[in-house]
Amino acid sequence: MNRWQKMTNGLWAGWPPSHTLRRAARFLGVLSGLIGIVMGGFTFLLDGFVTASHPPEGLVAIYGSVSAVGLSLVGIVGAALAPAMPTLSGCLMLIAGQGGLLIAGWPEILSGPLFTAAAIISFLARAPDGDHAWLDR
Repeated sequence: MNRWQKMTNGLWAGWPPSHTLRRAARFLGVLSGLIGIVMGGFTFLLDGFVTASHPPEGLVAIYGSVSAVGLSLVGIVGAALAPAMPTLSGCLMLIAGQGGLLIAGWPEILSGPLFTAAAIISFLARAPDGDHAWLDR
């Protein structure tokens, strides 16, 4: 029995279980992916008007919108893998979150941090079911 378990007399033993963290990572990843797709599509529609009036600047904005939608899809695939493969899921969602912020810019301003938080939760849920998620490490 470690110090934390002695302090709490087993009150928090097994909390939070890793399957709960995996569900949370999946929910947060899918939510941020949907937000990213909606924001990327909205930006794509707005940038179509910019492209019509200013072609060079508009193309750069359209590339950002397309990359926002693509990276959001990568993040949704990562979120779907969270219950089965949390490490791979965390890597994909981290790529989607940070890549979206760096490449796409403002269309990923909401979903980028959410993908990053989901990736961190997914990395914390790597313990097998029934074990402590991050305690005893």
